[in-house]
Amino acid sequence: MKKILIKSGIIAGTLCTVLTVPTLAQLQPESVGKDVKALKSQDEYNFSQTFKPYPLYSQDINNDGIIEVGVQSEPLEAEGYSMADMPWISNWYQWDGKDGLKKVMEEYSSYSEGYRFIIPESWSGKFTIDKDTDENYEAKAVHFIYLGENKQRAELLTIHHILKEDWSQQKQNFETNDQNYVIIGENDRNMLIVELKQNGEKLSEESNKEYEEMLLNEASIKERFKAIGDKTKLIDLRLEYPKTEEGIIKPEYAKEVIKGTADKLIYAISMKDAETISDFVHPVKGVRFTPYTHVSLESDRIFDKEEIKKFFEDQESYIWGYYDGIGDEIRLTPSEYYGKFIYSEDFINAESIGYNEVLSFGNMLENQFEVYDNPIVVEYYFSGFEPQYEGIDWKSLRLVFEQYDDSWKLVGIIHNQWTI
Repeated sequence: MKKILIKSGIIAGTLCTVLTVPTLAQLQPESVGKDVKALKSQDEYNFSQTFKPYPLYSQDINNDGIIEVGVQSEPLEAEGYSMADMPWISNWYQWDGKDGLKKVMEEYSSYSEGYRFIIPESWSGKFTIDKDTDENYEAKAVHFIYLGENKQRAELLTIHHILKEDWSQQKQNFETNDQNYVIIGENDRNMLIVELKQNGEKLSEESNKEYEEMLLNEASIKERFKAIGDKTKLIDLRLEYPKTEEGIIKPEYAKEVIKGTADKLIYAISMKDAETISDFVHPVKGVRFTPYTHVSLESDRIFDKEEIKKFFEDQESYIWGYYDGIGDEIRLTPSEYYGKFIYSEDFINAESIGYNEVLSFGNMLENQFEVYDNPIVVEYYFSGFEPQYEGIDWKSLRLVFEQYDDSWKLVGIIHNQWTI
């Protein structure tokens, strides 16, 4: 089914996006009005149409191959702002394939400073934004504030726009006051600095727990900033993440970086959604399939993005490696391999999930962290199914990601189980 996006100006400076989904029967002029019903969203903001106070043009905002529709909204409890000075939140939606829109991303954008900040999904409906402006009404600081029960508030982080000539002194002030900060980048005038906050001591116990879970670490913050245009230079996003003594990205940082991506991918795998799975595949390296723990550069089979799109339609039998114990060739169609060596259990509901943590141990050599380039490995693990087997019937699935430009792409799928 074809999807058509039509953008129409309504009033000076405003915009509305109209989505039509024509079928052969609907191509008649008298049926056009029926299509606009697809615009109605069930989202909590309850938009009845895609009207926006300022132009926000449809685009593939998250690089998933699908065009998103952008709609601005006021932050919760935002008061005292004119329309021009409002710290608008940009909400990005995809058509849900039926009669509405589903939100896929929230972000705060500063076009004057040249950056976008992607707001964590866990913040949705629990935060507001406040701004400090100078005499020219230009933002000098943007505050993201947690909203707890009974109007309790605590700051999550602050984005500072600091004049370059003032940065040396401000840096000294941060360090003197023992304030944690992250340098995000710079433009022709300002340094862009994120001040990390942790001031939930006045919150109730329940609110403070939620607040603590919403706080971001340095790695996650850097991942969430994207440049707008070429006026702003951000710090290289291929930063050296904090690592363990073994040289592996620490689990807590790995989880912050990859959880959202891994959640979407494991769902697509569980649904046999080959088109969506292909969106996550590394565009250069493809994805390597490993049937048993040890990654083999000689016998593991690699599929590229285009081959993944046809994965479940492909009726050809391939050699994927060798069966444990007997040494026979694993000769299966992709669908057969999926059932035996990918989604052999309901891994989306796994007993445990590890991020750069090895949860399963067998007799085979673990080598994924040596074979892959600074990867993040997400493991979905079941410790066993039948008590009489005393745990030797454990199984797990590992998804291996490597960084590509400013995103993480799937490069390996490793199936694990007890081996002889």
